[in-house]
Amino acid sequence: MGEKNAQPEDLGIFCGEETLEADLFDASIANERAMFDALETFGLSTAVAKRVSAARDVGGMLGGEFLTFLVGARTKGRFAQRLASSTEALDPPGYVDRALEHLLS
Repeated sequence: MGEKNAQPEDLGIFCGEETLEADLFDASIANERAMFDALETFGLSTAVAKRVSAARDVGGMLGGEFLTFLVGARTKGRFAQRLASSTEALDPPGYVDRALEHLLS
């Protein structure tokens, strides 16, 4: 069987570096802005709002893992819905592009 030495993507398995949210954040500055915009639509406490503002000022230096921490598991679905309803086009991480190409080929 040739599958024994195949790479995961050859078998249709596409993995990111972190989570989809973190990878999406790290994929482009435009994604970063859209994701901060979506996060700011929540009724954030003053302390969290200050952290979000400081993180936005620093930009990509923090990386998507920090955004994932801010969103947290409790609001992940609502965050995804707000991001999806954004008018901003998002730049997918490379592995998402490759997965779509794989499915369409």
